[in-house]
Amino acid sequence: MTDRGGTELDIDLRIRLPLPLVIPLAIACVIGGLVAGFAHILLTVPPGVAAVIAAITAINIVAAFALIATRPDLGGRRAVELVLVAFYPVIAGIVISVTGLSAPSAERAAAAAGGGAPANTLTHVTVTAKNVAFDTKKITVAADKQVTIHFVNQDPSSVQHNIAVYDSPKAAKTIYKGKVIPGGSDIDYTFKTPKPGTYFFRCDIHPTSMTGTFVVK
Repeated sequence: MTDRGGTELDIDLRIRLPLPLVIPLAIACVIGGLVAGFAHILLTVPPGVAAVIAAITAINIVAAFALIATRPDLGGRRAVELVLVAFYPVIAGIVISVTGLSAPSAERAAAAAGGGAPANTLTHVTVTAKNVAFDTKKITVAADKQVTIHFVNQDPSSVQHNIAVYDSPKAAKTIYKGKVIPGGSDIDYTFKTPKPGTYFFRCDIHPTSMTGTFVVK
């Protein structure tokens, strides 16, 4: 009788002793997966959308656990359902991470960031002003042609810029004088270029700091 009781006790101990180790490890794995999925969502959506998702998730978690805390009569099954509802954005993130559903969105975002912008040609050039500086020191265009310079002013609205082309840094003769625009706007300057040669361009508002070479060939 004693041997049988001892055997049963040994089996019971073997079943119970690993639980203090297994349960924390299982919980840590679940939490790690949820965090990874949630991070994937926040990294693959626009910042504004990420903020909304984070806020909704936080509200869901607080509401679910508050309900569980104030309703001790809730059954275990109902409590599990509430936790799953609270974490559904995170679970969705895991699904997106595993299936790669966010890849097309990432590609579209890359294209919107500038992948679809037209390349400069001898008749169409894009120039950007930012931090009171042009993004290029040299503009090259075709001679004796109608050319378009798409000018983008990315400085604050109070900072005005333009592009004007002169015969030389002395600005004695004007080839073309573009309209001054405020920051946050853009404009197309279209004009006929002179004969081949090396000319000078600048921002008339900042004539000493925003300058460059205008090459006609």
